[in-house]
Amino acid sequence: MDPFTTTALALAAFAAGVTLAFFIIQRLARTRTESSIAAEKARLAAEHLKQTAATDAEIRATAAETLARQREALEASLSRDRAAAAEERTAAERSRAEAVAAEERARNRETKLAERETMLDRRRETVDAHEARLREQDEASTRRGRELVERAQRLEQGEQAIDTRLAEVATLTVDAAKEELLKRLDTGLAAEQSERIARSEKDLNSRAKELGVEIISRAIQRYAAEHTAETTSAKIKLADEDMKGRIIGKEGRNIKAFEQATGVDLLLDDQQPNIITISCFSGLRREMARRTLTVLLEDGRIHPGRIEEVMAKVQQDMDREVLKLGEDAAFAVEVSGLHPQLLRLLGKLQWRTSYGQNVLQHTQEVAFLCGAMAADLGLDPKL
Repeated sequence: MDPFTTTALALAAFAAGVTLAFFIIQRLARTRTESSIAAEKARLAAEHLKQTAATDAEIRATAAETLARQREALEASLSRDRAAAAEERTAAERSRAEAVAAEERARNRETKLAERETMLDRRRETVDAHEARLREQDEASTRRGRELVERAQRLEQGEQAIDTRLAEVATLTVDAAKEELLKRLDTGLAAEQSERIARSEKDLNSRAKELGVEIISRAIQRYAAEHTAETTSAKIKLADEDMKGRIIGKEGRNIKAFEQATGVDLLLDDQQPNIITISCFSGLRREMARRTLTVLLEDGRIHPGRIEEVMAKVQQDMDREVLKLGEDAAFAVEVSGLHPQLLRLLGKLQWRTSYGQNVLQHTQEVAFLCGAMAADLGLDPKL
């Protein structure tokens, strides 16, 4: 091989080595650059993570503080809502109590209005009867006026006839004229007498009817009784709902013993809390049961033996009260000497009604009216 070729080959090999070394150096530089970039990225990522962690901690702290403030605000709002709800509940209970009181007042007002309306009806009936009597008297006065006018006309016609007759008999003698005049007077007096007797009988009949109505009306007006409508049930208010259980007893033992001892029915209505109803058609038994139950509720001991004991004591008290009521009724109408058993029967009428009126008051009213009418007729009022 000639030297030129060898030199050329050596130069080519040198150039190739230089080129290879350049590429290797460039690759190494690129690798170093990429390593430094990766390290920088790692460092930036670590700093970013640190900053993110710090930011998250701050965010969590801020969020926790915000949540705490919101929780406090919610608790304060809930407290205010609870207070407002309690006030509304109190106001509602007060309104309910006021409504119950208003309803009770309205019921009392309706009862008074009904009593007043009944009284006005009776007064209206009395006024109507009085107006009817006045109309009858006006009609009688009108008829009497017409009769007087007709009588005056007849008298005038009679006078004219007498004058005419006198003119005709002027030529008669004195004795004949006297006889004619006396005859005419006798005829006129007989007719006048018959008319007066008939008018007197008519006036007496009319006056007797008016007098009877007047006597009865005056007796009724002198006695003003209050009519009260009784019911067939009585209500007792309990202190609490637990008292119903004590009244019923185990397996209904107490309520059965109470109903058997008193002869009444106890009604427990869930729609009316703290209310127990005593139902019985006998007013006396209903009153005895009411007093017995009141004593048992005040005492607190409710069992069959105690029920019978209290019932016996209440019955003794009621017997004394019944006798006292009978004696008071007899004394009020000034009647004495009645048998004690009759006085007891009178006292029991306090708890009986007839068409809504207390029978004992009705009995006293009838006795007073009969005595008043007897006094007006001149009879014995006590009899």
